[in-house]
Amino acid sequence: MAKTTRVKTWLYKKEVIAAVKQAQIPALIKCGLVVEREAKISMRTGGKVQDASGKIKSKPSAPGTPPNVQEGNLKSSIQTAGPTNTGTILVGPTKEAWYGKIHEFGSRFHPKRPFMRPALQRMKSLFPKMFASLPLGTTMAGRSLNAKKGKKKK
Repeated sequence: MAKTTRVKTWLYKKEVIAAVKQAQIPALIKCGLVVEREAKISMRTGGKVQDASGKIKSKPSAPGTPPNVQEGNLKSSIQTAGPTNTGTILVGPTKEAWYGKIHEFGSRFHPKRPFMRPALQRMKSLFPKMFASLPLGTTMAGRSLNAKKGKKKK
């Protein structure tokens, strides 16, 4: 006849979730910075063309490709911000380069020249590596959990 054993287990659910949220912040920031760097790298300096009036202007990129750098304002305005209360990172051009939205999504008069979504798609395969070993024990909630080890929950 088999002998059975009963075991009681407990989990400090709130503390574990808090430790994970705190530990993921550096990984989230790294993900945002990788996408930011990739978006900036994708923008190349275009050649010069002469328009009908004889002025020399920067050559625009082909539709569907990232925008060419003309003055560098859009490229330099791409920044990473966060983390927010929802645990997200925001990456993209600031309000100073308001036309970044027009390049990304296109308009009635301008073709799409996406640069943020393709950068995210190219870099998202690196994200799991950045979250692979979260340092839970170094967070305030993680240290609190480690202090509770072996103590039974009442």
